[in-house]
Order: sequence, then C-alpha cells, then structure tokens
Amino acid sequence: MKKDITENKIEKFFTDPGINISAGEISSILINVPDKMSDEMYKAREKATKVRPYYNIDATGMKVGSISCFNLCHGNNLFSF
Repeated sequence: MKKDITENKIEKFFTDPGINISAGEISSILINVPDKMSDEMYKAREKATKVRPYYNIDATGMKVGSISCFNLCHGNNLFSF
C-alpha cells in the first residue's frame, strides 16, 4: 500500500517525540540533496528501470518560499525519484 509522506507528516514525525525541526529545515533537506546521494539515486533509478521498465509520473503543485512551482516525481514499484 502506497502512503504519501508530506512535509507536514515529516514535521509531525519529529515534533511528536519532542524533536524541534522547522518546516523550512525539512524542505531544505529534501530540496538540497548532496551530490554523493544524488549519484546513488541515479544509479538506483537505472537499475530499477532495467528490472521494471515503466514509470508512474506525478506533478504536484507547491510553494517554495513565495514561489509557486511543481514537483515532478516519477518512479515504479522499486523507486521514486
């Protein structure tokens, strides 16, 4: 079963047990992916698409600061990118 994880759910996950983290910090972590992790994500995507060569694609509207934009996600049952 697929469950969507929003920034609000991530914030609640941390704040419920008493960890102080802002929505802005969560957004920054999700947007600013380190190069090493990015390389690993690309490698994982390549392998996953060889095994399951199809994509589910979603474009979700959101705001980054005061700028409206879309988050384009694609994946299959092995990865989400």
